Amino acid sequence: MYNRKDYLDKKCSHGEYYAQFVTPAEMEEVKNVPLDAKLTIWDFMRLSAESVKLFKEAGECYTLSVKVCILKQAKKIQIEGSK
Repeated sequence: MYNRKDYLDKKCSHGEYYAQFVTPAEMEEVKNVPLDAKLTIWDFMRLSAESVKLFKEAGECYTLSVKVCILKQAKKIQIEGSK
């Protein structure tokens, strides 16, 4: 698992860092949301307790931006999987 310091030291990409916090619950949460949805839509979506546990273990803090990055990464994974 990459930690916050690894991410800041550029040892992993943005996508790699946030993908490690995506769980099946996030995949379900983003199922019917387009990647280009307005930010207010992403802001009101939820993260699972498991995702929060994972990113706290990596030294990350809970912020709206972290939540949105995780959810958008889930959507990108979903899009890539459907190709």
